[in-house]
Amino acid sequence: MAREKLGPARGFRPLPKVQERLQFAERFGINCSELINRVLENHLREYLAKELQSRKAKLREALEAPLP
Repeated sequence: MAREKLGPARGFRPLPKVQERLQFAERFGINCSELINRVLENHLREYLAKELQSRKAKLREALEAPLP
């Protein structure tokens, strides 16, 4: 049974290196949409946690800077 798609399709313009990697995956018969979905499902939480920690540190540093 196929999965039901949620929401509208999104546009995606991969960077040249990412495009090369997607083409490499396609040569092995891997569907790009499924690949992207799996990678996001497995790794998005860790990436977001690191990104938010970085942003929080930058904001904390900006707030601690002396006012002119």
